[in-house]
Amino acid sequence: MNRKVTAVLLVITLTIGISIGVGTSIVYTKLQPEYENKEIVFPDKLYTDIDDTGFVLIRGRLAGGDLAYKNNLRSITCTKERNECEFFDVQEIGSNQVFVDSSPMSFPIKRWDQYQISGSYDDTCVRVTISIDRKNEAALIVEEPINQGSLVCKDSPNKTTKYTLEGSLFWDSFRKRNGK
Repeated sequence: MNRKVTAVLLVITLTIGISIGVGTSIVYTKLQPEYENKEIVFPDKLYTDIDDTGFVLIRGRLAGGDLAYKNNLRSITCTKERNECEFFDVQEIGSNQVFVDSSPMSFPIKRWDQYQISGSYDDTCVRVTISIDRKNEAALIVEEPINQGSLVCKDSPNKTTKYTLEGSLFWDSFRKRNGK
């Protein structure tokens, strides 16, 4: 290679390198306040409905009620063929610490139509009903007290609590800061 070609390649390489460095600095500067909080960045809310195959997935941040850990992720997957939904939770329980349920919970589907998928399951002291609104791509989780006369439930909450699946704390904050 002659010197002119080598010089041109050097200039192009330096220009690309500087552009990448500046671009990375701009992105980091925009995201820096979020990283300073040291919160774990969970994926944003997602809804997928493949009606042909009878598969629906919704995931997002569990919001509402008196949650101990507000930075979290719940994923619900429903399969019509199996007539069942499964869900799992991941929660930030401390600085850079997460808790992941060891295995997904499942519950039978009681209703599956073009508008809604819903089902419920009973735990010892609470009945949990999960409804997915297919048109609005939303989920509602309702916890109602049961077995309140049982000694094992004497200290359990005696109120109905409702939760929804919302966007990730990080990505909601990012969108607000950037006007999106």
